[in-house]
Amino acid sequence: SMRAAVAAGFDRAWTAIVDSNVTTLITCAVLYFLGTSVIKSFAALLFIGVVCSFFTAVTVSRWLVTMIAETKVGQKLSLYGVSEDELR
Repeated sequence: SMRAAVAAGFDRAWTAIVDSNVTTLITCAVLYFLGTSVIKSFAALLFIGVVCSFFTAVTVSRWLVTMIAETKVGQKLSLYGVSEDELR
């Protein structure tokens, strides 16, 4: 089903999302503890931005894609690159 496909896609993307965000958060920590005042401010703002982005990627994006996939338009397989010949 489309819901299962969306869930499987997000499950496979989970490791990449976590890896990229954790790497950036480590960079934020290094910048904050080794930087001067301006660099510390940048690191703090970068931390806030990464946390907000992580929340959005995990919750809001998943919810939006699931909602679109369950609509009649979202059920059209041609939108996902599946041709009519592959359906037969």
